[in-house]
Amino acid sequence: MSGQPARPTSPVSPAVLDAAIGGDRRAGDAVAAAIAAAGRDSTLLDDLAVAAAGGSAPALDLLLGAVEELGLARSAIRRIVLEPAAVDDVVQDVAISLAERIGTFRGEARFTTWLYQVCRFKSIDHLRRQRDQVSLDDDTSVEVPGSDAARISSMIATRTVLRAAIDELPDHYRGPLVLRDIERLHYDEIAQRAGIPLNTAKTRVARARALLAGKLATRPD
Repeated sequence: MSGQPARPTSPVSPAVLDAAIGGDRRAGDAVAAAIAAAGRDSTLLDDLAVAAAGGSAPALDLLLGAVEELGLARSAIRRIVLEPAAVDDVVQDVAISLAERIGTFRGEARFTTWLYQVCRFKSIDHLRRQRDQVSLDDDTSVEVPGSDAARISSMIATRTVLRAAIDELPDHYRGPLVLRDIERLHYDEIAQRAGIPLNTAKTRVARARALLAGKLATRPD
């Protein structure tokens, strides 16, 4: 015997996991539910991270959703960044950085270990920029100039070449993203138009930006 601890058995079958990674909606729901039940120690997080690193967009979407639902990034960021509004900014930056850099994940450590390193870097980066932070408008979720969220938003607003990638996003992400970053509506207006809660509108824009960043990271210029 090697003496190495056995990897815990996955709560979903390999067939279901493969189907989820391939984009099957029902299988994806099953994987998301299993992760929610197991929490941050779920080995499915590692499986999704490996698949996302290999180019699976459905795996990346599920991974971003799990990070959000379990509060993995938020809890790590709160240890360094104290201002609640600033935490929201850094959470979005981490999601975008995750999507852009997931290809560097090799599975040599747990996904959460890799994620916490990203959270620490982005939190410190935010604190360094904090002195230059300005209020752009009366929106309660203003992107900090120089942040990853502001960068992606600016790219969307100014580069029509991105429209093909935007069009590939699922409808429930694409609509709020267009309203926010192209039409420049406030989140409360987006929520009203889409008939969704305010926090859901913010979440969908954040996830859309992250997914778009992941697409751009794998496309040639």
